[in-house]
Amino acid sequence: MSNGSYRVDRLAIELDRCNIERPHSGCHHRDRGSRLDPGAIALIVVIAQSRRRKLLSERLQQLEREVAEKQAQVIEKQAQADEKQRILSDREAAARERELQLDKLRIALIQSDEQLWQIHEPDLFDNLRGRLSEPRPPVITIGNLKGGVGKTTLAANLAADWAVAEGKRVLLIDVDFQGSLSTMVFSAAGLTAVSSRSRSS
Repeated sequence: MSNGSYRVDRLAIELDRCNIERPHSGCHHRDRGSRLDPGAIALIVVIAQSRRRKLLSERLQQLEREVAEKQAQVIEKQAQADEKQRILSDREAAARERELQLDKLRIALIQSDEQLWQIHEPDLFDNLRGRLSEPRPPVITIGNLKGGVGKTTLAANLAADWAVAEGKRVLLIDVDFQGSLSTMVFSAAGLTAVSSRSRSS
């Protein structure tokens, strides 16, 4: 830096301190022996204004960064609020669906047993057609909600006919908690009957 530019720069600082826009404010330069021509004063004013604009620009950029950070925080908080609202809406929808299912169950219990079988939609097994087409032993289920209609007797007689008359192997699965079919078959085979009490223990 040359001595002339250093002198102008120093004068710009001092004149800026004294508010050069008001030359009659009473501020006196310390260098009494130097005189500034209008061109130098104008140059100093330009330098001072340029510095002010630079400071203002830096301050403006800082404010813009702060505003951008605040906006990013607001967007993040809004996204979190939207996610919580979505979760709440899903829970409310699930609660309403459960209430509808409970209403259907109440109606089915009040009206008749037939309604119980219509509560849920039929749900087939995966690859049901393929499984049905595979060669496997036939499975026959004998069931009824009403008691005393001959379920045990029918199952035992069918098994006896297929096993004795046709010579086939038959597997009987007794899922009745009373164990009547098991007792009947064991008694016919001369084995000790297994009661429901001993089985449950």
